[in-house]
Amino acid sequence: MPAPQRISTGLGRGVPILAFDFREHVQGHPGYLHGGTMSTLMEMAAYAALIAQLGIDGTPLPMKPANITIDYLRSEFALRTFASGEVVRAGRRLALVRASAWQQNPSKPVATALLNIILSHHG
Repeated sequence: MPAPQRISTGLGRGVPILAFDFREHVQGHPGYLHGGTMSTLMEMAAYAALIAQLGIDGTPLPMKPANITIDYLRSEFALRTFASGEVVRAGRRLALVRASAWQQNPSKPVATALLNIILSHHG
């Protein structure tokens, strides 16, 4: 499943928010967003939140997921989908980030994710 190709970004309460417009090529069942696309969007939102909190300004910091848990809470329809992340804890080597995705109302997420991200600090 290809990753979302048209993603816009913005800030909500100082947190990066990603937005993705539904496209037919990322459809699972007719009229529904594919779960792989949803998980990719939330993973990208988690990385964006971590980068924003750590204040990374173009200096590469290799990151990779150690573990990702996705909870699909309701069907994702053929609508614009938003995602944001929240850093729960960021240590020297590992960060815990929570992400959620919604379509019409942020208080009614369609999916949530919890990511353990390995941070590779050099030097």
